[in-house]
Amino acid sequence: MKVWSFGGGVQSVALGALVKLGRLPMPEIIVIADTGREVESTWATCGLMRERGFNIEVAPHSLATVDLYSGNGDL
Repeated sequence: MKVWSFGGGVQSVALGALVKLGRLPMPEIIVIADTGREVESTWATCGLMRERGFNIEVAPHSLATVDLYSGNGDL
């Protein structure tokens, strides 16, 4: 199964272009994790990619069992 972990940034857009050009296969699942810290442009990119035929699923923040870690291992 081909799964694409979509981040909404430059690399994700580049991968999308390669898929549309036929240079990479269309993944079976495209998912972005909603960390609750995404900037508006990330969601705008998701919208643009959806308009171009990509079905992006959102893994909601409620699935997280932990949040950010500090450098010393503490939450």
